[in-house]
This record gives sequence, structure tokens and C-alpha cells, in this order.
Amino acid sequence: MTEPTLRSMRRRRVLLGLAAAAAPGWLGASTPSLGKARVVIVGGGIAGAACARWLRWLAPDLRIVLVETNATVYSGFFCNTVIAGLNPLTHVARQPAVLSDHRIEVVATAATGLDAGRRCVHLSDGRRLGADAIVLAPGIAMRDDSVAGFDATAMRDNPPAWPGGKSALAMVRRRLLTLPPGGVIAVAPPAAPYRCPPGPYERVSLFAHVLSRVNPRAKILIADAKDSFSKQTLFLEAWARHYPGMIEWIGRQDGGSVEHYAHASQTLYLASGDRIAADWAHVIPQQTAGRLAGIAGLVDRSGWVPVDASDFSVVGAQGIYAVGDATQAQPMPKSAFSAYNQARACAHAIVASLQGREATPGLLANTCYSMVTPDAAFSVSSLYAVQGGQLRIRNPDSQLSPLIASARERRREAEEAKALYGHLMHLCYGR
Repeated sequence: MTEPTLRSMRRRRVLLGLAAAAAPGWLGASTPSLGKARVVIVGGGIAGAACARWLRWLAPDLRIVLVETNATVYSGFFCNTVIAGLNPLTHVARQPAVLSDHRIEVVATAATGLDAGRRCVHLSDGRRLGADAIVLAPGIAMRDDSVAGFDATAMRDNPPAWPGGKSALAMVRRRLLTLPPGGVIAVAPPAAPYRCPPGPYERVSLFAHVLSRVNPRAKILIADAKDSFSKQTLFLEAWARHYPGMIEWIGRQDGGSVEHYAHASQTLYLASGDRIAADWAHVIPQQTAGRLAGIAGLVDRSGWVPVDASDFSVVGAQGIYAVGDATQAQPMPKSAFSAYNQARACAHAIVASLQGREATPGLLANTCYSMVTPDAAFSVSSLYAVQGGQLRIRNPDSQLSPLIASARERRREAEEAKALYGHLMHLCYGR
């Protein structure tokens, strides 16, 4: 494939993504007044912030309340670059309070319960917020029972930082930089589904970038709970090219699943019977929908919130919606861009419902970039259509970056990744 052809493919991909993310300024100009209606959104991450912004664009008079207990939230998208020292922590930090600049009421209090029947959110200060519609965007919670030995105490002392706050990200970076010369890192990614399917492998790549400069004899072993992973051929090619001999992947079929974690010795015991005595065992456990979704009884046996993909309403709970990583919305991955697109579709559906009309489901999109060096990235893009309340991939061959590409093309995708991140954050938070 020639360079111009590759460039055209990449340009079409990013333009598709940005077009899907664009927020036309004229939206809502002729919308009937919904000033007496109120929508409460729980969660101030990308999904919650995007839903709030889209509701404001679509219905200028709507009363919108966003509940987020954290003064600062951190995006999973690009958090690996913070660990690698490519960006400061402030790069992935956003303050939900800035949404008040867009006439969105931000309540900095924890949501402790949800009465779905009465459409009422309970707050830790004793208040109850009634609403015409409630949107849950609680993100994920880490399971402390998915790997024996990796309990709440071990998770506190050795955080997965997925995405993690200030202290967790700093701790992971410190462990990386203080690895003994020629030391071993064992990384244990979870079984699917989980937040950001290629994320653990991007993290390994950027770990290797740092180690190749400060600790070139170090090794990274990946003990995986899966038989394959997102963008596998692209990652394997990049590791062989940029970090030869440093990274080894052990899949589930070879006994790579971790059955036990020994915190004191940083040892992983594998299904194969082998053990990895690492200098640092970095475990990313399995995940479930954020705590509030479980308290409200809205998760199913999978641990995620089932939704109708035509409007992202929670199955069996009228007037309750859910977007982002907490949802069971396969085949869309749990990614920042997916969360944004789900929030956009949900906002359209809520406004249509409040106006007494049906919303027509549109196409949903996801574009996911992975950084393998500070100047090289690759991506995958997919379109999704709703059929019978279920999502189906519209382009089953999913646009994946070519396996063989020039350094210039990989650099171009890295720049596109940075541009998309900045654009997405601006759309969600206005800065």
C-alpha cells in the first residue's frame, strides 16, 4: 500500500471520528421549551460530561444537574502517557465544576442510592433529586475477587491505576522508574470485557519505551487471561521493531491466566503451573459497573448495565438511562470515544422522549488509538448501527491500521491521537 493511500485512509478515519464528535452550534435553536423538565446525570467523566453538554446543545431551556463527588476526574484515554512521563498529570485531569459555565448545575456530592421507580437520586448529604430522566455514567469498579490474593489491600498498595487518580498514577510511575537494573515486570491484563481493550498493551509499550532508556536489560512478561487481544498483530510487530527481546506475551492457551497473586513476594502463579517471580507484578483485575449501578440493582449477571442500544435506556427501568463503560453495549468497546458517542445518542433520545416523539437511532462510531512510542501510534475504527435494539458492526472489516507502515505514517497517527484527545476534552468540558 502506497504512502498516499495510507494517508488518505488515516485522514478518512479521523475525519469520520471528528465528524461523529462534532457539536453543531445551531442545535436546539428551534427546540420547544423544556424549562420545567429536569435531567439528573450521575458521573462527571467523559460519558456524563458529554451527555450534559449534548443535552444543553439540544435543549437550551432544560434543567440539567450533574452529580460528581470528585473535584477532579482523570481520563483513562492518555493516562498511560502520564505514567511514561510524556504528559503531566494535568493533561488528563478535568474539573466537572467547569460545566457550570454552560448552565449545568454541578452537585459535588456523592450519589448513594437510586430509586428507579420514583426517578430519584439519593445524595450523601441527605438530599434527594427527582428528575424526569436519570442518566447513569458511573464508570467502572475494580473486582477484588477476580485474582486470588489481589484483594482490596493489595489493590491499595499496588494499584492498577485504571485510570487512577493522582496518587495511583504516581505510584505506578515510581515503580517503573525504581525497577532494579535488569529487573522483571509481570503485567496481568484481565479477561474481557474491561475498560479500553488495547489499554494494557499500550501501557506495556510505554513501559518499554521508558525502560529502553533507563533500564535496557529489563524484561516485561505479560500473563494474559485471554487467547488474543485488541490490535495484537500491530502490537507484536511494534514490540519486535522498537523493543526487541524486552516483551514476552503468554496467552491463556499457554497457561497465562493468573490464578494467584502473592503480594509480599510479587509472584504470579499461572494456570500452567508456572510462576513468575517478578520485581513488580502489575495486576489489572476484572471489572464491573460502577458502584451506584450495583446498589440500584441495575446490573445483570454479567456485572454490567443492560441497555437498549436504540436510546441507551436501562432495560426494565423506565426513564433511567446508562452510558459509557458501565453499560453492556457490545460490540462497542469500553472506550472514551464510545462513551462520547453513546452519550450523544442518549441525549438525543431523552430530548425526543420529553417532547413526546420517537428518536431515530443514528450511526455510532468508535475510533481507538494506541501509542507504542511517543511518536508512533496505530488505530482501529468501527461504525455501529442499531438493529432490533441491538448494536451491529456496520463495517465488519473494521478499519485497522495496516501492519506494515512507514515511521511517517505511524507518526501521523500519533498526532491524530493527540488531536482527537484534545478535541474530545474540549467538547466534553469546554476546555
